[in-house]
Parts: sequence; structure tokens; C-alpha cells
Amino acid sequence: VVKIQTNSQGTHPGSSTDPALVRTVVEQCRLAGASGVRWLTWISGKYWERSNIAELSEASGASMVKVDSEDPDQWRKIEIPSAIVLPEVRVFKALWDCDVFISLPIFKDHIGSRFTGSLKNYMGASHPTDNRAFHPTFEGEDLAHMEQCIADLNTVVRKPDLIVADAMTILTSKGPFGPGDISSPQQVVAGTDRVALDAYGATLLGLEGTDVTMIRHSAEHGLGQIDLGALEIRRIANA
Repeated sequence: VVKIQTNSQGTHPGSSTDPALVRTVVEQCRLAGASGVRWLTWISGKYWERSNIAELSEASGASMVKVDSEDPDQWRKIEIPSAIVLPEVRVFKALWDCDVFISLPIFKDHIGSRFTGSLKNYMGASHPTDNRAFHPTFEGEDLAHMEQCIADLNTVVRKPDLIVADAMTILTSKGPFGPGDISSPQQVVAGTDRVALDAYGATLLGLEGTDVTMIRHSAEHGLGQIDLGALEIRRIANA
């Protein structure tokens, strides 16, 4: 059984994981022998309908797992031993109840952190009350708090078995919702290291990984490699 988590924040170009990419991942999982593909969210159906991801992924054979935010039995309360600012957090148990977990973020601009990708995608697995407490505003100390919360959260969530990040058409301003300026790298970026993928994704927006606080803090937690020069990046061109 495979479970997936996407980023969907509207119909504006570059704001949501490309539905075609989601559909392709679901289809490839089924072709590889998955008995089922489940799509995780605690957010209402109308929210996801904005980008048609639910419709397209379900048409490909995936089913939605709607986690009830009011049911404590569906949430795991986790203490964070290495936390800097987030001592504990609630994460939906469904994240662990599968054989394979695939994260499907989109690389794009963010009004606060300047970048969002695979690290921030895990906010969608945290309880909505905790989620809202991460970022009451996007300025000053609140922004620094949000960035460190994301890094702390990533130390205790289930590690992704695979990350498939959308870098086809991405917001380069006025993210995460848009409308804003867009660019079209026409790339799909895959791997297992959240820090490395986000450090690479940041370069598509003209940034270094060290420019983005959450990426830097996550590297300080030992969650991955921020130095792209230390990696072997394989590029496969579409013939």
C-alpha cells in the first residue's frame, strides 16, 4: 500500500502540484504492483477540488484518506527531543500506516520563507491547530518561529520513501497561492533527501539552500545534505 501527499493551494499556475504528475505517480505505483494508493489529507474536499488533483488521482486508481481532525484516535502526539521551539506536535497516524510513503510537493515562492518544497509539505501532516500556530504572521519573529517549527517537525515525521517534486511551472513571486510571476523549469526532481531536494529547488528561484532558514535549520538538525557540491545529481533529459 502506497500513501501520497501533495501540495494543493489553488488553480493559479505554479501554486499546486501538477495533477498530471500526481496521476503519473499513481499510475506508476499501480504498474509496479501496489495493491492500493491512498491520498492523505485532513483538509476539506472543496479545498482540493480547486486544482482537480482529487478527481485526477482518483481516476487513476487512488482513493482519498480524509483524516478527521476532531478524532484524537487518528493523531499521534509526538514529543520532539531535539526541538528548538516545537516541543511536541500531532501528526496523523495514517502517515505510518502504509508500506511506502511518497511526498509530492511543488517548488515555489513563499511570502514568508521565500521558498517552499518538500520540508514544508509535511505541515500538511500536522494537526490543523498545530499547523495554524506555526505561522500566525509571516513577519519578524513569527517567521523565524515558523521556519524552526518546520525543521523541528521534520525530525519526527516518517521519512519519505520517495520525494517527487514538481518543478514544471512554478510561482516565483506571491506564493504560495498566487497569482504571481511564474517560470517553467520543466523539471521533475526526485530523491529521498528532503534537505538536498529543497536546496536544489531553491536554486530554481535564484536562491541557495543556505538562504532559506528552514532548509538551513533542517540541515543543522542533521536531516540531509545542504551542500549540492557534495552530491551526485543525475540529470535525465526527455528524448
